Amino acid sequence: MEKPNYRGFNGVTGNYIAKVKASARARRIPYDVTAEQLWDIWVSQSETCVYTGRALTLGIDASLDRIDSTGGYVPGNLQWLHKNVNKIKWEMTEHEFLSICLEIVRHTGTDEFRKLVSARKFDQDRPDTGPHIRPNPVRPAPVHRSRAAGVCSRPEGALPG
Repeated sequence: MEKPNYRGFNGVTGNYIAKVKASARARRIPYDVTAEQLWDIWVSQSETCVYTGRALTLGIDASLDRIDSTGGYVPGNLQWLHKNVNKIKWEMTEHEFLSICLEIVRHTGTDEFRKLVSARKFDQDRPDTGPHIRPNPVRPAPVHRSRAAGVCSRPEGALPG
């Protein structure tokens, strides 16, 4: 008989659950969540990445994340992220991850993101604030810098910063 946690539910496949559970076991991380609970989280997030707002597809670019990476795969500690965002976050807590994102934005000067952070009253020095910042700003093309030449350029047709 197949174990309940290995059976899929709607778009959350049994194969995906088996991989996550095996990885958790190998890393000695508690796993106590059902496919139905994972599906409920998926639906509650409107099938989008918590941090980027990108539409996700299960089995393609959706990745299960532990909000507090020191905790287990348990209800209340899980969210769906774009797989690349989850790779970046890796073992960080949500607070650490958002603090680094904020540092990057402050350094690069993206005003739209600062406005979103301010609107959500996120304080990088207080882990109890800003539980989910969902930026989706239109960003200008990056400035390509040549240190040796001291030249800055943007690709032709790119928006100014």
